[in-house]
Amino acid sequence: MPLDTCITNVGEYYSSHYLDSTFAKDVKELVAKWSELGSDAPPRRFQNLSQYYFRAKTQVLDEEEPIRRQFAGDEARGWHSQLLHSLGYTELEPLDHPTEGGDTFVPTLGRVNRYNKPWLVVCETHFCLPEGSLKEGMPSEDPLGMQPYKDQLKNQADHKLCEGDWSRCVGRIFTEEDAPRWILMLAGSQVLLLDRNTFAQGRFLAFDLDDAFGRKEKDTFNHIAAFLSADTLCPDGESDEVLLDKLEEQSHRFAHGVTESLQFAVREAIELLVNEWARDRTEREKRPLLKLAKDELKRSGQNFSLNLPELDDRTYEITAEHLRREALTFVYRLLFCFYAEARGGELEILPVDDNIFRLGYSLESLRDLELVPLTDATSEGTYFHQHLKSLFSIIHGGFRPNDDSNKAEQSRLLFNGETVRAFEVRPLTATLFSPDATPLLNRAELSNGCLQQVIRKLSLSTDKNSRTIGRVNYAELGINQLGAVYEGLLSYKGMFADQELIHVKPASKDFGDKKTPTWFVPKDRLEEFKKDEVERLEDGKPRIYRKGEFILHLNGIDREQSASYYTPEVLTKCLVEEALRELLKDYTPDDADKILQLKICEPAMGSGAFLNEAAEQLATRYLELKQKQLQEKYPSGEVPLSDLRMGMSLALLKLLVVSLAKGYWKRSLGSNRWWN
Repeated sequence: MPLDTCITNVGEYYSSHYLDSTFAKDVKELVAKWSELGSDAPPRRFQNLSQYYFRAKTQVLDEEEPIRRQFAGDEARGWHSQLLHSLGYTELEPLDHPTEGGDTFVPTLGRVNRYNKPWLVVCETHFCLPEGSLKEGMPSEDPLGMQPYKDQLKNQADHKLCEGDWSRCVGRIFTEEDAPRWILMLAGSQVLLLDRNTFAQGRFLAFDLDDAFGRKEKDTFNHIAAFLSADTLCPDGESDEVLLDKLEEQSHRFAHGVTESLQFAVREAIELLVNEWARDRTEREKRPLLKLAKDELKRSGQNFSLNLPELDDRTYEITAEHLRREALTFVYRLLFCFYAEARGGELEILPVDDNIFRLGYSLESLRDLELVPLTDATSEGTYFHQHLKSLFSIIHGGFRPNDDSNKAEQSRLLFNGETVRAFEVRPLTATLFSPDATPLLNRAELSNGCLQQVIRKLSLSTDKNSRTIGRVNYAELGINQLGAVYEGLLSYKGMFADQELIHVKPASKDFGDKKTPTWFVPKDRLEEFKKDEVERLEDGKPRIYRKGEFILHLNGIDREQSASYYTPEVLTKCLVEEALRELLKDYTPDDADKILQLKICEPAMGSGAFLNEAAEQLATRYLELKQKQLQEKYPSGEVPLSDLRMGMSLALLKLLVVSLAKGYWKRSLGSNRWWN
């Protein structure tokens, strides 16, 4: 059952696929408990406020100035109090919440404590009208963009109001030493649930009450109450599990399940790419499949080394292993773009908020076409490939429209004529995006049909239990999980079938288990194997690998012999934390800048898990010491480089977390250099 339309999962607070496919099952027991309570249950009390809400809304409809709506009538003035009582918050007392070390205050409707510390703070702003109720020409009303006012303070005489809009005030609350875990923001027709751990990333839940009361569906109020009621958000017993933490854990588990399926999707994508390259070479170019003439490179202007074995003075041997590495590089370019675009606002690597980039050059614009049916003619076209070449070129070389040094190249890629306003991209000069990393694929013309399948496999995931299909949430996966996908593929070997083959395994094992030993045997031996020993298609027929088809093969024993195992994130966090605790134990605020001079070496680096974790923990420690040194605190997501005089900003360190992966990208291509 999909998540209700009145709940907006802003910035993918939870995995969207999880919410659409599994969330309803995880709250089923809670909903059954509420059903036994009848009209006393939070969702039923909340649902019964329908008429009260519409009376309050009617009172404020003619007030164009939000600040005046509080005086529009009794229902409008008392709406938030009624809402809180229906959700079970009956003992709140207004208070001024201290921020900026007690120099300023934020007005609140009350606070709930757990573990003797602030747990939930309730704030209110003006009654925001829904989009459909705004008069023509009136802008949309964002609760976080509204301004608190001094009259809201309980102690107006002695307390100074925190400056800025509600977004800044919330950020200030979340950076206090005893910051609450949650802030509940009430705004008339809207409610926002803000989490200290994700607010800086722009990830939270928003609830459209106008939509909920307009439809009056029972499940709608069950779902809203599951997120917002005091029973679930602030249980009485301090040992009781908070439902939202349980849902977050389930969402992460779901993301880990997606990671496992993504490994197989990447494997299939590699096979698709190499087989498309083979088709292009033999059918369009009419050339031998595994031989490359040296004069081909001269005519194409390619003068870099292919690292291919020479057959004679005139030809190179194209190996299945070289094609595997190129296809893996191509696929990991796509994964990098999925991740960078999903977390664009946080990492600032790609300008996904710019309409020119998003609509014209982003991977997301191709993702929108992943399910569009292709005709025979459009399937053979190369729009997808040309689009990706431009995107990869922009990432590798960067784009600065006012830089005369590469104006000709930028004009070729993007614009003809004068540029009034355009996006900028910093160059990411790693081997991953270098044209030298994929010389054979660069020569090919990869069809729309092939690349649409590749993007679809990397973009969509099927839930094993519900069999529903949803988009992979790359913002939820994180770098370490993507690293696990990469390293899990290092033991796969490429080969071209020299005859028609079938894929077999022990009957008791599963093809989905990477430890399962499997073999490819000639098709004519099919009768020697039991039905469940042979890989089969969805219709039950055995899968036949044609002669000349490229195959990625992993025997479970190969992985053990190569020691290709990925360190779990929980272990990297623990080990790095213990190592840095000893290193940084004597660092004072005056030593903050010394952290920027530290050098990190991981001699046994695989896919950079320990380097990623070290950079993340050092970034956090640096920011903590630097703020103490300057005696200033900055709200979440608001750390100006100029004010802190940082040699490296938090955003740059987060970029480093991503770019550290250049180390294993380079290593997979035979280089010992980590990054440029």
